[in-house]
Amino acid sequence: MALHPRVSTAGDLFAALPVLLGFHPTDSVVLVTVHYTSAGSFTGPVLRKDLTQCFDPATAGFAQAARMCFEEGAAAVLVLVVDTHALVIDPAGTTVRAAQHQELLHRLTSAFTAVGVNVQAAFCTTAIAEGARWWSLLEDGHGVVPDPAASPITAEDTALGLPTSRERSALADTLARDPVLAEQVRIRLPDAVRVADQEQDRLAAAGDQLGYPRRAAALVQSHMDDPEIVSAELLAELAVALRNVLVRDCMFGFAATGAAHSAQRLWTLLVRALPDPDRSNAAVLLSYSAYFHHNKPLAEVAITAALASDRHHKLARLLDTALSTGTPPESLHQLAGTGMIKAAALGLHLPDTPDTR
Repeated sequence: MALHPRVSTAGDLFAALPVLLGFHPTDSVVLVTVHYTSAGSFTGPVLRKDLTQCFDPATAGFAQAARMCFEEGAAAVLVLVVDTHALVIDPAGTTVRAAQHQELLHRLTSAFTAVGVNVQAAFCTTAIAEGARWWSLLEDGHGVVPDPAASPITAEDTALGLPTSRERSALADTLARDPVLAEQVRIRLPDAVRVADQEQDRLAAAGDQLGYPRRAAALVQSHMDDPEIVSAELLAELAVALRNVLVRDCMFGFAATGAAHSAQRLWTLLVRALPDPDRSNAAVLLSYSAYFHHNKPLAEVAITAALASDRHHKLARLLDTALSTGTPPESLHQLAGTGMIKAAALGLHLPDTPDTR
């Protein structure tokens, strides 16, 4: 399984799940999409479902997951099962629990095959922890999970600011605001607003009505790969840029692209750094991107932060309702599609290749 220089075994992939999902999954089925390019094969967006739901044909929802992966251009998926009750390695399915795994895998494979997406491999482990055993559900392969904290993917993405947590509830702490930095940004916001207004007036007077949102959106996009932004002035500029409705709406489109991972890092940084109510825009973008990729725990924590920052934020209230009522993430894909259309109208280049970070 040579999917990435940093992911060469199933153990490596299990160890990377905490940073890919935002928390340490338990009793979960995780689907890792695989995309083929001229440079090789790469892992893409990751989806997670509760294991108990996956055991029930009435609630598994594999058809929806398969359609989503197909629409995102996945050629194959890797199936990772984290099951605290899986006590023995039994790929033949001779025990009751192993038989449940095989039935689950059969229904999942049927759903993905129906849309032309191949189930490339399937593995199981009891825990995302150093030394936990993993084994293949399709063949005789097995091994041990390395230390998740020492995973190269975990180390890099943690340094870049993507929140991870051993417990879902602790995700709130990873998004906690830095009060000192937020105050520094607040002090600089009036100057950032003045500069933005002057630029917008100048461009509009020259007949370029989309000039300011085009430049503002490009500014936001240009900082999606920054590991850290410590300049309060720049953070204030980004906050003001996201106040523009067209600019903010464009950013929802990144959730459906190969830059989703990079965008989430920027939204996370802004949630930590911005004062109210500007923090709400970043938190809504983070929540939507997380929900788009089936990371409901992070989506819920982010939307709570958004409403705490601005309880009247319309999109935050919409997402909060969707999350609380169990609306399938696929039902909200139109928001990303609209964002991509608006981004294209502004001349933004949204990558259509998988994010391989």
